[in-house]
Amino acid sequence: MIMMLIHLVVVPLLLGRLIAYVSGDKWGLVHIVYGLLSGMAIFFVVYIPLMAFEASFTVLCVVYSVIILALCAMSLIKSPVPLKAPEIRLPQWRTEWVYFGIFVVLAVLQLYFAIFYTATNQTYDDYEYVVSAVDTITSDRINASYSLDGTYRGVIPKSSMNSWSTYTAYLAKTSGLSVPVVCHTVLSVAFLVFAYIVFYLIASFLFLDSEENRLIFMDIVSIAVIFGSYSHNAISFRLLATAWQGKAVLAAVVIPFAILEMARIFSENYEKKQLLLLLIISLSGVTFTMLGTGLMLILCASMYIVMSLYRKKSVSLKYVAVCILPALVQVMMYVLLSYKIYGGLVT
Repeated sequence: MIMMLIHLVVVPLLLGRLIAYVSGDKWGLVHIVYGLLSGMAIFFVVYIPLMAFEASFTVLCVVYSVIILALCAMSLIKSPVPLKAPEIRLPQWRTEWVYFGIFVVLAVLQLYFAIFYTATNQTYDDYEYVVSAVDTITSDRINASYSLDGTYRGVIPKSSMNSWSTYTAYLAKTSGLSVPVVCHTVLSVAFLVFAYIVFYLIASFLFLDSEENRLIFMDIVSIAVIFGSYSHNAISFRLLATAWQGKAVLAAVVIPFAILEMARIFSENYEKKQLLLLLIISLSGVTFTMLGTGLMLILCASMYIVMSLYRKKSVSLKYVAVCILPALVQVMMYVLLSYKIYGGLVT
């Protein structure tokens, strides 16, 4: 469990601190989310070539761990940004404390349901995420076993181009916890917390000078999430019931954060330091499902059009290029692997 806390708390803090230093920004909550997403993005970058050459899962774990350790050490040694908790303004007025209290009650209720009432029945999604991760650990092959019976299948472009199930296998192997515990309990709680950090960042963006309005926004979002689990396709269901699934993390954390940060960055004049932030967002968006690849392309194009109209001048095409590059590279590798293995494009 200590290793899991290191993966989900310490590593995002240190990577976020390093990102704040490189980008020249003041340390804040936003950098914790960047730290989390950068860890997933780095894992994806390491995963793709090792998967293509059918390296062992152990090699992947060692290479990724060494890179993360080096970056964390660099964060501690090189970065002058103080390693302290981000500044969070506490409620000042009686009404703010009331809204804050309502949010705390609603948050505790959601955490309770995330721990004890997640969807633990064996569904196809469990076969795709949980069983694939278990097979990756037991076979020491990177995402190369058929999830229904465990037989070797080799590299299948559609499923092998996404690193999420292998990332959960990495978390389980290095923490000593079983994959079902990691997915159904630990990640369900962790991504609920990260989702609400993103929601608070959105509230701060919308209500810059009003903490009361931010708290009201958080209360409304909490109620919407609790009473919105009416469909398997609803974000609220994904967040409270199946937060370990890649599509849930994509919908509840990555996409809202990407919209928020693209709106902020695209609204400003071009700065080279922002390219790193956009690269982290776009890389993390393609790690979960091939649907995420298409969504990141659509999101980038949509935000380019909207923000260009808002600014009444074109957003820097360098920003757009960085946003679409990971998705285009992934699509290109998918096509190449399909032709290499099957002699044609496989859907």
